[in-house]
Amino acid sequence: RTIHLHGIKTFEGQRIDEAIIDAASVVVAAGTTLKEVFSDIIDDKRELLKPVDTLVYEDSMGVSGWVDSKRVLIGNRTLMENHNIIVPSKDYEDKYKGEGTDTIYLANSGTLTAMFVVSYNSNNETVEALKRLQKASIRVLVRTTDPNITTERLSDIFDVSKDLFA
Repeated sequence: RTIHLHGIKTFEGQRIDEAIIDAASVVVAAGTTLKEVFSDIIDDKRELLKPVDTLVYEDSMGVSGWVDSKRVLIGNRTLMENHNIIVPSKDYEDKYKGEGTDTIYLANSGTLTAMFVVSYNSNNETVEALKRLQKASIRVLVRTTDPNITTERLSDIFDVSKDLFA
């Protein structure tokens, strides 16, 4: 596994169980890198997932979809701010983040519901393959719906030059 969940901080007394089902429905339907994390949260009970309408990826910010006539947003701080969702200060966020972790926000029906603290890890096989590509001057095109996956972040995770990624 390359993505690990370190914690969940809930907000506004929202029903986190319903919000997580809605979020899991969106990330699984969108096929995001976070689908394994959310599948673990729901104990891989796919029958709990709900139909998702109108999936939208917002470049470098996250994804949204409609579940039970509610808009569900999963992404970074910028996604939330662009949809007028109030997020905690960076200082507050940093209290929950550890070294090498990132945050993913969840909003449901226009209200911030949760903040997930996640980390991204590499495996030796992938690191070695990327280093061989870098040595051969081959670039890697990255296509992702995860707002935390940037060329800089990939460079840190895999210990390669960020120029390897396009």
